[in-house]
Amino acid sequence: MFLRFLQGFCGSPALTTGGASLADVYDQVHLPYAMTVWVVGTFCAPAIGPIISGFALPVLGWRFTMWEVLISSVPTFVMLLFLPETSGPCILYRRAAQLRRITGNSKIKTKQDASQPHLSPKQLIFHSFVIPLKITIMDPAMLFTNLYMALVYSIFYSFFECFPLTYQGIYHFNLGEMGCTFLSWAIGSVIAFVTYNIYLYTAWVPTVKRNDDLGKQEDYLKPALLGSLLPPIGLLVFGWTARPDIHWIISQIGVVIYPAGIFVLLQTLFLYISVSYPQYSAS
Repeated sequence: MFLRFLQGFCGSPALTTGGASLADVYDQVHLPYAMTVWVVGTFCAPAIGPIISGFALPVLGWRFTMWEVLISSVPTFVMLLFLPETSGPCILYRRAAQLRRITGNSKIKTKQDASQPHLSPKQLIFHSFVIPLKITIMDPAMLFTNLYMALVYSIFYSFFECFPLTYQGIYHFNLGEMGCTFLSWAIGSVIAFVTYNIYLYTAWVPTVKRNDDLGKQEDYLKPALLGSLLPPIGLLVFGWTARPDIHWIISQIGVVIYPAGIFVLLQTLFLYISVSYPQYSAS
């Protein structure tokens, strides 16, 4: 159990820092496109994993699931050696330190040096934890957003537990066949990915370029008004039709609908946070 805790503890930062890193690299007009690619990857991964494990586990044993994670992590470890820093203030801070070292001029400083001149590493860590907490408590919009995302994520991952109960327990699928039912999850995610990008290309980006204005942060949340309706519809279809007298494909339609709505929700909420508090979006 402790090792499983370490898995979650070490893997969770990717969900928070990924979007923030993209916000460092892309401008606000093209950031939504990049975010869709990142989000669809996080959505399709839980669907691909059970498919591989469903067929490999009976042959190679349950330990292969751990090897599967390790093997898939190798490209990430390799990229860590070559990926550059993306944070603008951090890049300037390092350049200023390098110039001070080369020229011997101690007056070369960045804005960050001036605002935080004597912070120790311990104070920096404390600052990184306290400021996001203060934002959450003092900004009702952020408090609601964080609580809503927590609810969405909890249902998101809890829903996976229904698959073996439904397709093995009710429809008597074997492990490999049950793993294939996760394909519907990927299908729903890809449909949402394509639809949302069409919306960006045909509606949002032209409006931004025409008005030469990104608009308010709340404008990013407009697609979520529709997206918020899809998850309960998908869960209703799944729960209502998952019984022996109804073909299993009908419940799969509910599975397709559910991640499509969650995709739009998380996409818009990630953008909303990144635009509202870009400096602390990774916190």
